[in-house]
Amino acid sequence: MAKRCSIYAVLAGFLLVGTAGVSQAAASMDELEKSTADKAFAAAPKGKPNPAWKGQTFTIATLAAGPRGAISGPLYFWKPYFEKLTGATYRVVEIAFGDMQAKIETDFASGAGQYDAVVGGQFMMGDYVANDWIIPIDKYLNDPSYPKMDLDSIAPAYKALDRWGDHWYAFNNDHDGMILYYRRDLFNDKKWQDQFQAKYKYALPNPPKTWQQLLDVASFFNSVEWNGPGKEHQGISLHLNIKKPGIGFELDRAILDFDYDSAYHTPLIEAYETLILEAMARDHTLFTRADEVERAWEVVSPVLEDPPAVHFYEPGSWGPVEADELILPRHWHVMLPPEARER
Repeated sequence: MAKRCSIYAVLAGFLLVGTAGVSQAAASMDELEKSTADKAFAAAPKGKPNPAWKGQTFTIATLAAGPRGAISGPLYFWKPYFEKLTGATYRVVEIAFGDMQAKIETDFASGAGQYDAVVGGQFMMGDYVANDWIIPIDKYLNDPSYPKMDLDSIAPAYKALDRWGDHWYAFNNDHDGMILYYRRDLFNDKKWQDQFQAKYKYALPNPPKTWQQLLDVASFFNSVEWNGPGKEHQGISLHLNIKKPGIGFELDRAILDFDYDSAYHTPLIEAYETLILEAMARDHTLFTRADEVERAWEVVSPVLEDPPAVHFYEPGSWGPVEADELILPRHWHVMLPPEARER
């Protein structure tokens, strides 16, 4: 018992040391983060805050991710700097991603006015602008009360997202990076290079560097019959009823497809190829055990040796009553039990 206690004591010691190390590292990171932020804030343009802002409070709705979240986190982190600079403050209201559109648009449409600003997805801005729920921000961009923004530093694609028509409606906050992966074996294969060259009259780009090249490459490889000409594709297709975005409750049909052909761009192995290979490798995974085979024959043999009578039923009916009698006293839940049906 003494030996066991001493082991626990040693383990506890390691845990305490480990926890202390983590806490010390976290504290160091906090200090580094704070000192870096202080330097950045000191060097950043701040404009000339309007004295009328002092004592004002407004509310920002954002994606729920907590004080250290990638999107909500900065609102918490920079809040003390904002308060010191302007004399105003703000509340952060976190909303789960799945609820953002419904909650924010309901608030705007009803005129409840819970949210004064939104940090959210650009895919909702069309609803905001079309319904006149938000105001353009053009006049604030050159207002000396606000920090000077270098609008030319924003990439054209993202700049277009912040604008609607001739007006700015959003500030540049953060963007998601889209990563495209390319199959090196396909792009380096001379067969595909030659076929692409013949079809599009320029060399297969490796990798694509323009949207047109990406479109051509996608169209080219998506047209390939990876399973072989005329062979059926294998995969999964899910048909779902989903709620349409926006206020109200209207369902629509969505289709989720997974296709081996387009996903892996390689022919599938035939069933017997796998079977023969695993037999040669003495891998029993896909094979039925001997006792299972013997038991199956025990069940099936009497039926083969003495087949029961064939029962007929009317086309379009639920089948013969004799089939229901096999599972009595249970019955299919959408049908009456056999004794309640006319024979």
